[in-house]
Amino acid sequence: MYNDPNSFPGLFGSMVFNEDTMKDAISLAERLVCHAAKVFDNFILSSDVRIKEASVVWNLIKGFNKSSVIQREIVYALRHKMVAEHIKELLKVLIERNLISEPIRAPGGRTTTYLVNPKALRKTDV
Repeated sequence: MYNDPNSFPGLFGSMVFNEDTMKDAISLAERLVCHAAKVFDNFILSSDVRIKEASVVWNLIKGFNKSSVIQREIVYALRHKMVAEHIKELLKVLIERNLISEPIRAPGGRTTTYLVNPKALRKTDV
């Protein structure tokens, strides 16, 4: 029934879209998807107090602009806002949301490292 790939059955019969129109529509759709993802993330991250606090930790991690972060760096940066044990609990929220990896402990050492999900960084960089 619809043999022409550039044709779309519209309200007033078959409509034809040129290449520039389709490129513009795709560009707009991509921007709307990015916007919706950011709005959705903000909604999800603000749904309760614990998650709001976790978003503080996440924003700090994003600010480091690194592919991995050491727990000690996070605790040190937030030392005037939160105690270390509370920060560790909030890191669990970020792990649940796949923003950072499970903790990686250095063999024979006390250093705990988290890998930062690069897709999560891109998704929120709008």
